[in-house]
Amino acid sequence: MDERYLQIREHTGENYQPVVSFGEWRVAFLNTHDRFRRENLCQLERHLLTDETFTLLKGWAVLYIGDGDGTQVGTITPVFLDPYKVYNVRAGVWHAIETGDDTSLLITENENTSPENSPKLSISPEQLPSWKPKG
Repeated sequence: MDERYLQIREHTGENYQPVVSFGEWRVAFLNTHDRFRRENLCQLERHLLTDETFTLLKGWAVLYIGDGDGTQVGTITPVFLDPYKVYNVRAGVWHAIETGDDTSLLITENENTSPENSPKLSISPEQLPSWKPKG
């Protein structure tokens, strides 16, 4: 198919990879990578200029949501993602994602999302709440 009519993109490797951008938004895949394992989670981030959506395509994932203000994470709550539901993390909300093996998520956010407008707060994995797998 001619790309003037239809773009088809995929990402089957590890980590985060933007695949489609248009105007003010982009779509990316986030696939299993060591940086998204609980023992490697060392920060929460928040995006100042955009909401960010997460949609679980396969595997399992947990969003950690902090209810604090700009200088503190506050109380961190784990949210287990169900497949094919859209989870919209609002702009300015502290969050991190943990993924299992063979996991793939679809992410949508503003195209201009960058380290310059996405502050981070350092945490240790021990600060994350305990949880039990679903089922």
